Amino acid sequence: MEYFLRLVVAILIIGGLAACETGQRPNEVQLTPAEVKSTFIGTPWEGPGGVFLFRENGTYTYQNFKVSYPRGTWPYVIEKDGTLNGGTTSYTFYKDGDEYRYYHSYSKRFYDAYPNKTAPFE
Repeated sequence: MEYFLRLVVAILIIGGLAACETGQRPNEVQLTPAEVKSTFIGTPWEGPGGVFLFRENGTYTYQNFKVSYPRGTWPYVIEKDGTLNGGTTSYTFYKDGDEYRYYHSYSKRFYDAYPNKTAPFE
């Protein structure tokens, strides 16, 4: 019985680690600054929990899907490698075929990104 319990726990741990996206995918390519500007700046895009809008004036807004108002507006800069640096959190974008993802520095995780969406705060 103890062996079976250990086996179940090991399977659950391995499954949980596999579901956690903390690494870059093999065919992913980091977007250039020009690609980041044309795809993610000036147009709303969705992450898993809400909508982002990085404006051309150097500010961005985020609205969580669970609330009806934006969480705030913060400054950002675009780094030489195309990373959008918002101070406490930076966003590095990748593309694999037609799919986009971003690395969220604060959570140290990768998330799917869906550009050209609408935002309630535009």
